[in-house]
Amino acid sequence: MPTIWTGCSSPQERRRADGYCTAQPAGLYSDYCNHHRPRPACPPCSTIPPSWYVTYAGDFLWATLVFFLYALLFRFPTKFCFCIALVTAYLIEISQLFHPAWLDYLRSIRLLSFVLGFGFLWSDLIAYTLGISLAAGIDRLLLNSKKMQP
Repeated sequence: MPTIWTGCSSPQERRRADGYCTAQPAGLYSDYCNHHRPRPACPPCSTIPPSWYVTYAGDFLWATLVFFLYALLFRFPTKFCFCIALVTAYLIEISQLFHPAWLDYLRSIRLLSFVLGFGFLWSDLIAYTLGISLAAGIDRLLLNSKKMQP
């Protein structure tokens, strides 16, 4: 697999970039499907996804995307990415408690509605924490991996 991110200086950074650039489109598509499309049956198995998946998967994947963006674009260490991604996710969720006209206008723009959300839920904080924790674990595995892919 060719390296997606050519500015990486070490094999670990190249693996990190390849993994993140591959995962981000899948996370965005899943978030879009969970929030903005009807939920048809899954064609291969003809079953509807479980309700817990429909409820929490978008928030979980959104949080992993936030972590991946910090890790890939700014190349921060894993612990710092974990902290800054968690603070970002929590602040955006807390901002959903406030509804000034200008912020509601920004939320009416489809692209920004993915980022800003609409209503505060405690369960979203749990989904964010779990998503960022999983992303940090994946980051650790990618950076500590000893095998180099050709």
